[in-house]
Amino acid sequence: RQARLAADEALNDRLALQRELNQSDDLQEARLRRRMQEEVAAARLTITESSLADTRDVLKRLEAERLRTAEGRIELLAVEVDRLPRNLPVRLLTILLAAGAAFGFTTLRLRSRRTEKR
Repeated sequence: RQARLAADEALNDRLALQRELNQSDDLQEARLRRRMQEEVAAARLTITESSLADTRDVLKRLEAERLRTAEGRIELLAVEVDRLPRNLPVRLLTILLAAGAAFGFTTLRLRSRRTEKR
């Protein structure tokens, strides 16, 4: 009877330890997922219509976003423009694509209230 009680206690201890490990793994996974979401969400750049012409300002802000987020983990750069002009300046688009790629962004999304270009 004592051996059976000891075996049951050992089994309960193992089950409790397994539950703790599972909870720890779930917690770590949730933290990692949340951190990655924060990093992706942090890589946002809002450009006003007036600053579209000032590409130096855009580059400085892109660099600041890259430094603010973890390098190499940025999946999305969302560039939000107050009003996206019908003919987005090709020069600016080229700079955004080149700078975004150089800074580690893998996706560039341009968004305004009316249109979205990918």
